Amino acid sequence: MMRYITPSKFSKSGGCCKFLNHLCNKKRINLSNSDRINPNFGQNSSQRAGDIVHKIVQYALEGDDIYQRKERIKKIENIIVKIKLDFEINNHLDEIIGNENHLDGVIHDLTIKKIITETLPLINGAIKLLRKIEDMVPNSENKWTVTSEGETKGINDTKIKILGEEMTLHGSIDLVFEYKKFAVICELKTGTPEDYKIKKWELQTQMMAKAWKIKHPNNKILAYIINSELKNGRREVEIKNSTVDELQNKDIIEVIPGFHCRECPESHTCKFSEI
Repeated sequence: MMRYITPSKFSKSGGCCKFLNHLCNKKRINLSNSDRINPNFGQNSSQRAGDIVHKIVQYALEGDDIYQRKERIKKIENIIVKIKLDFEINNHLDEIIGNENHLDGVIHDLTIKKIITETLPLINGAIKLLRKIEDMVPNSENKWTVTSEGETKGINDTKIKILGEEMTLHGSIDLVFEYKKFAVICELKTGTPEDYKIKKWELQTQMMAKAWKIKHPNNKILAYIINSELKNGRREVEIKNSTVDELQNKDIIEVIPGFHCRECPESHTCKFSEI
């Protein structure tokens, strides 16, 4: 049976062949029917809160109509003002994120904090990036289509060669800017960009970009991380000769120490471990 890989597994491995091989050997969990349709299954509070912010940003930006985009952004600005006033999500965001009335306690408060502090900076970072891309590509101003996670799952079931064997990739991309044969892969990230986090984000984005290239070989591709605390709200990710390419034919026992050692089950016996 063909093994599968996800961008999160790839980033978690830190580029260490031995750890990645272990992660890709882990069997997929057989979920109940209710869990299969629950996108929050297995997430912690911070991840769920971050995902809600993602949904709001995606709602604001998707499509190719700049006037509708401006209207949606204005609507979100007004909603955030209301959330600040009554410290409540219910009824304000149902249209955008669905009915989230079950949010309470830590997840409720953390989500409100992230919505207030990170939503608009992420939107602004994405808009600034889009303007930069428009300047780079002649005659493309206001002609780019923005697709969000629900529309970019075409990278699901991509066959990709990793560790010398073909694996099936499962994943989706937060945002893609498209114009003719140009595609810009964007990963939205909340939280403080510590060095080890940036490394993980870069690996994840490289995997997304590689999958897009496999699916769309004629596209000219760029890739960016969008995070409000990064310089200019973004960071370009190198996709030529990336870690994905380097690991295509590597021996699975090759070890690369780093931040990932703290999560590797073999770190206590690995002489290269940084722990």
